[in-house]
Order: sequence, then structure tokens, then C-alpha cells
Amino acid sequence: MPDMEKFSEEEAVLLVSLPLRVGKWMSDADDEEGGHDDEEENEALSEILSQFARMQIGTSFTQEIAKQVIDSKNLWPQWSGQIFTVTRDGSNAVRLIESRLGKSKAKNYRLMILKIARHVAKAADEFDDFSPEEETASGLGGFVKKVVGKVAPKTQREQSHLANISPAEQAALKELDEALAIEEE
Repeated sequence: MPDMEKFSEEEAVLLVSLPLRVGKWMSDADDEEGGHDDEEENEALSEILSQFARMQIGTSFTQEIAKQVIDSKNLWPQWSGQIFTVTRDGSNAVRLIESRLGKSKAKNYRLMILKIARHVAKAADEFDDFSPEEETASGLGGFVKKVVGKVAPKTQREQSHLANISPAEQAALKELDEALAIEEE
């Protein structure tokens, strides 16, 4: 892994942990503990990391990072608790890659991080107004309420609803995008 040899152990941990931490951070963006969306978002995170690791998407550098994330699965619980500094850490990671490996690899890493965040944000339908009580309820009233809820979302949520990304997730994506910005020459 020639690219990773250019980083100290601490720097490598930052670069490798960030994809997972960003996914967990995005999952937590509008989450209430134990929500039904947690499982879907965790599956989406694992799926997108696997796609990068198998190089179905990304570059050889992002593949290298993703493989190390997956190989470090025993550290995921620890990394999951370190989500509150992802924007700052993401900015530092991009700058670090740019200084050691160049702008191109920094951009590829940035795109990987943003793709992971978007994939997790889209994973669960935060707008389905799911509740176990309604799920088992029968009758025309329950059916009409579900149909109206799907067809006529609240105005402020309409665009988010169509993208399946909540306003809180959109705000988090914007914050992350700005933190990972790379200045053009």
C-alpha cells in the first residue's frame, strides 16, 4: 500500500476511520436513538464501503482506503463514538492527502467521503411516518392517512422528500461539502 506509507500511523487512522465515521455521523444527523432507519443506514454504509473496496466505484486510492476500513471492522464500535469532529477531521484529511499525494487523490478521497454520506442519507425513508401501530391498523382511515401522507408532503419537506434526504441530512451534507472543499488553482 504505497500511498498509505506516506502517512504516520495516526494520520493513517484518521484517513481510514473517516469514511465509517462520516457514515455514522450522517446516520445520526436527524436520528432518534433506536429509530427504524438505523438498520437501513448501517446496511447502506457497509454496502457503499464494499463497493469502494471492490472498486466498483472510485479509484485505486479510495479502494485502498475502503479495504482498510473493512479490514478494521473490530475498530468500528470505537470509531462510531468519534463522530462529533468529522467535519474538522475531514478538512484535515483532505489537506493532508493533498500535501502528500496531490490534489487529484485529495479530490478522489473527498468524493468518496461525500458519496458515502449521500448514500447513507438516502438509505432510509425518514418521511414514511412509520409507526408499528399504523402498520397493523386496518380500515379505510389508516389507508387514506398513509396515501395522503405520501402524496401531499409538507411544503418545506417536499424537495427533501423527493430525494429521500431530510432537511437535517441536507444541512449535514452541506456542512460536510464545505468542510471538504478544495481550492481550485
